[in-house]
Amino acid sequence: MDDDAVNWDEYLQIASRSDVGMRRNNNQDNLCISLSTSLEQYKKFGHLFVVCDGMGGHAAGELASQLAADHLSHLHKRPAEESTDEQLRKNIERANAEIHRRGIANPEFRNMGTTCTCLLMTTAGAWAGHVGDSRLYRLRGSRLEQLTFDHSYTWEMKAAGINDASAEVFKNRIMRSLGPNPEVKVDIEGPFAIEAGDVFLLCSDGLTGPVTDRELAQILAALPPAEAAESLVNLANLRGGPDNITVIVAKYLRTIETGTSSLSGGRHSSSGLGMLTAWSILGLFVILAVVLGLFSDWTAAVAPGIAALVSLIVAIWLTIRHSSRSEVSVGPQRGKAPYTLSSGVASIEVVDKLRDMVVELVELAKREVWVLDWPSIDAQIVEVKDLDAKKQFQPAIAGYCRLINHLLRRGKSR
Repeated sequence: MDDDAVNWDEYLQIASRSDVGMRRNNNQDNLCISLSTSLEQYKKFGHLFVVCDGMGGHAAGELASQLAADHLSHLHKRPAEESTDEQLRKNIERANAEIHRRGIANPEFRNMGTTCTCLLMTTAGAWAGHVGDSRLYRLRGSRLEQLTFDHSYTWEMKAAGINDASAEVFKNRIMRSLGPNPEVKVDIEGPFAIEAGDVFLLCSDGLTGPVTDRELAQILAALPPAEAAESLVNLANLRGGPDNITVIVAKYLRTIETGTSSLSGGRHSSSGLGMLTAWSILGLFVILAVVLGLFSDWTAAVAPGIAALVSLIVAIWLTIRHSSRSEVSVGPQRGKAPYTLSSGVASIEVVDKLRDMVVELVELAKREVWVLDWPSIDAQIVEVKDLDAKKQFQPAIAGYCRLINHLLRRGKSR
């Protein structure tokens, strides 16, 4: 691969959205996506994804989240002597110091803060750097894992084994954030193996408040990143949009070969090489046995025949061993993730909720006389309801989400 000509679209599908929601006057969320520009740069620094949810006054929260996103993007590709995880931790600490400095320098910004959730994709796997209650998830197959711990009152009390009756009252209170204090404790989790088909979701609590993990999982499993991101934001807004909503969806398509390792966390190339070697040796012994059997005494073919049989057994064993490595060895893992698990298997419950939303939107559109291609929409509804009736739930989820997206796009453009 040419270091100066990497088309990341061949390896990653990425989509992002940040929406003010339905009840806020301004958007205090920010995000950043910092992709390496070459293979050589990727091997050194990886790809960085960040979501920040600001807290403070009208301008203070927005400034805090913007400072965090900008600072981390700038520091991402700066050479450092530390290990990848330590560099990520220090960069988040540096962002905290800058936000704190700006906060104490101006009374209007005093005590401003922001959550910060980072995903760093590297040749050794994926790292999470985290402060606050924004989240990082990984969908693998039909399993959605939350890879970050919420630094909220509710989660901290539960982790401490304290059954506090006031936890519900203070459930939105953040116990840790960037900015208010000169120092901050940063959670570093990983490295997590990355495989073809893995989908990572970074989001602010404007999404996870109104939308359940089960719904997140099933929508991510049913749709490509761009449509999934749009659907998740729309779903949060249809449920009141009580806060700003920010999402990044990154789907890993296939291994990025780097010569010494790959994005999938260093899949053992020696295993693959041994497997190929075993099959090659098997082929040589088979050819030798056939040639000797045809052109010489058949007893001369016995030895290479036995060798071929042994090679076959070894080759089969190596192939099974190589193929069964669904989890890539990435060394000791920091942190205790995953913290929650949810199923991405499409369910009738989620289908029912989406169907009801489509019905309500159609009624609203007709009542307010939206100018839409109703014959086309009616045909799509019939098609999706047919999938629904046949219990083909995953394509039904995709179909209902697409209808919601289409209706809301047209509704906003009126």
